[in-house]
Amino acid sequence: MDSSYGQASIESLKQKASEAEKRGNHKEALNIYSDALRVATRSKLNNIEIANLHCWRSKAYHNLGKYTKSIEEATECIKQCPKWAMGYYREGMAQKMLKKFVNALQCFIKSIEVSQQTDKKTSYQAYFYAEIISIVCKIEDLEESIDVDKMVQKPESDKLKEAILQQLSTTQNWNGVSYVIIGNITGTDFELAGLFSKCCCRKINVCDLLKNTSTKQKKDWGLKLAIELLKNGALLDNFESEMQQNRIHYGIQISLETVKVDFLKYLLSTSSSSQRNSVDIKGDTGLHFIVKSKDILSTTLGDTLLRLLVNHECEVNIKDRSGKISIEYVKNTDTAYSVLLPKSDKTVIFPEKLKTTESKNIDESAPVPSSTVGKEVIFNTCRKCRALFVKCKSTIIRDTANTFTELIKLCKIENHNSEKHTEIVDKCITLISDSIEQTDSCSLEILRALCSLPNKLYRRIIEDLVKQRKWLQLNRIVNEHWKESNEYCFADFAKNIAVDSVITHLTKKDVPQEIIFEIVSMLIHNGCILHNGTKSLSFSIKRITRKNQESIMRRKICELSIMKPSLMSTQTTCLFCQVF
Repeated sequence: MDSSYGQASIESLKQKASEAEKRGNHKEALNIYSDALRVATRSKLNNIEIANLHCWRSKAYHNLGKYTKSIEEATECIKQCPKWAMGYYREGMAQKMLKKFVNALQCFIKSIEVSQQTDKKTSYQAYFYAEIISIVCKIEDLEESIDVDKMVQKPESDKLKEAILQQLSTTQNWNGVSYVIIGNITGTDFELAGLFSKCCCRKINVCDLLKNTSTKQKKDWGLKLAIELLKNGALLDNFESEMQQNRIHYGIQISLETVKVDFLKYLLSTSSSSQRNSVDIKGDTGLHFIVKSKDILSTTLGDTLLRLLVNHECEVNIKDRSGKISIEYVKNTDTAYSVLLPKSDKTVIFPEKLKTTESKNIDESAPVPSSTVGKEVIFNTCRKCRALFVKCKSTIIRDTANTFTELIKLCKIENHNSEKHTEIVDKCITLISDSIEQTDSCSLEILRALCSLPNKLYRRIIEDLVKQRKWLQLNRIVNEHWKESNEYCFADFAKNIAVDSVITHLTKKDVPQEIIFEIVSMLIHNGCILHNGTKSLSFSIKRITRKNQESIMRRKICELSIMKPSLMSTQTTCLFCQVF
């Protein structure tokens, strides 16, 4: 040991150790903390100072990858000062690295409990909550081993929620941010999922999210999260400098990569006119970018993007560096041509400016359909259908039954085969699904009206309800359809649903046992997963039933599984019964 260390104060040694850590020399830092601990022990310092040094040694071991040693030091820290939250936190961090997630959660929960009783520091608690979220957002089926909902107090103050979000975003844990803002796309469905959906996000920069998520993550949840964050006040500052392109061009690029246009729609609807019509480093607007790439323009997605930009008032008359407007890069026989025509000139006849010698890329000899020459182009935009849909959006809450009737009529129109009408139908189904999701009950009149929808559209409503875990509503519309048609038209929609997770979810919502069994019965009839999770199912049923009713519930589900041979193994004994 360097003799100078023995003469130095504890604070001086800690400062030197901190400097060693910043240089990445964790072994040196460990040795200095060890020297400081020996000095503190000889000096008979109080337990708090000794506990603090054990905590720093625990961190040093953690940085060296020696997690068992880190736990030992954290345990000694807790022994010296059980009312200090950081000892439990350091143990939890080491347990997490050893993939002992239940132990880690218990440590982080204890950290919160101790902090709430002692220092009450929001910054510390934000660290602890963030670590809990980082585990539950990735690991499935934790509810069988630990009940986080009962053990940890949900953060209530807006200040604490903002601090947690800031900690998650600072550590680039966007999966965790998604978990608390949107809900559990992955991970275990605890009450923390979606709890921060209305939380102010003013300290989060969405550019960090976009730069630090993969294309798959953006497609699965990243773009949806970006929209929700922006709606809740997140920043989109310095977009051009951080993303190296303007927002509309970036939105087009992301749409092409993910085949999703929602984020671009949001950018267009919230951007100023100058932002929508800004040019990239090549001098191209978003419209030029699309029409100059024939690979993009020839696809359905390219056509959709083009229409999206025009519908959001991106100017078609802006020239690029070659002095050409976007329409000059397409033939008059292309679908894009009619989209790019200026509003004041909706005819197929070429504008005079396109007949100049500069328009070398335009094939003026291309045949023009005789039915449209010199006449206004007739665009099948389903204006009446669109107007009716807009009206339905405004009346869906106060006059639900009549609005549903109108929406269903729109969906059943067969002689409107335009792309526009298909888009309107998609919006109708989404509006219907959202409305059903937001209420625990639908009138019989509405349910019967829904049954008149084509099976393809009815199935989409079912899939939306499954995605949002709206089991009560799902049960009603599936059973009502069966009553009307007297057959299971959607017999495989539940093939990816694990019945034990449904039971657990419904139990948390305090749904009566009889209703839970009815829902489970419906899912089993429609092919849900039973044999892959029998032990989990056993556990779930033990949680929700009183002792004298457990055997009844088991027997009922066993009978249902026998009625559905696809849920049975090749053995003669019911798999569900084998676990008891």
